[in-house]
Amino acid sequence: MVLADHGPSYAPYRKPLAITSFVIAGGAAVAAAVVGGIALKTRGRFNDTYVERDAYDLNEQYVGYSNAFWITAAVVPLGVLAGVLFWPRQGEKKASLQVKSRFGADLSLSLTF
Repeated sequence: MVLADHGPSYAPYRKPLAITSFVIAGGAAVAAAVVGGIALKTRGRFNDTYVERDAYDLNEQYVGYSNAFWITAAVVPLGVLAGVLFWPRQGEKKASLQVKSRFGADLSLSLTF
């Protein structure tokens, strides 16, 4: 999908969508910090216990919190990227990347947003 600024008719929805993306990224950053702190605390409790059943339960909790941390941490850059892409611009922006190898293979990527 190519995102292009087609004039004033697109401007009304782009800014709120960009702001929403930034808010989601900020919320995900806070959630990642909280869940990451809980995961580290759980891991510390796991390292301090010598009872096998408690250690198993704490390890299961740690794995769950760790997975939640990585998922929420991955949302942060995606939300920021979406906010940047949806932010209204003056005119049309184009970006292109061309890669040429010594073996004759060429790769070209062009984005319009």
